[in-house]
Amino acid sequence: MDQVAGRLDESEQLDTELKKSTSKDLLKMAGSKAITFEDVAGVGDEARVSDDGTVYARVDNLTFMVSAYKGPTAPPLDFQGADLQQMAAIGKEHAAQWAIETAPQRKADGIRLARAIVAAL
Repeated sequence: MDQVAGRLDESEQLDTELKKSTSKDLLKMAGSKAITFEDVAGVGDEARVSDDGTVYARVDNLTFMVSAYKGPTAPPLDFQGADLQQMAAIGKEHAAQWAIETAPQRKADGIRLARAIVAAL
């Protein structure tokens, strides 16, 4: 993300301070959390699951990714009295917390679906 920020500073298309400032704010909202993977046994020739439960699988020359989740929905957000920037921060924090809480179920459901897909090939 530091490299992207550096490129934004050098970009000729961002010719005003407002454009540069807006670009930097959007970059900050995107975040830069690393994605980690775990190997998954018994799914095709090779499979890995990410923190969010997405399974990436390979069977011969076919590759696919699948996500699955069958569980409760996320609780509603309360944006009352929040400005746009606060709403973005609230939404980002809520999504991160919900992902942590539901990660085990998402991984289990994703792996179950990936196995079913491989079995049907």
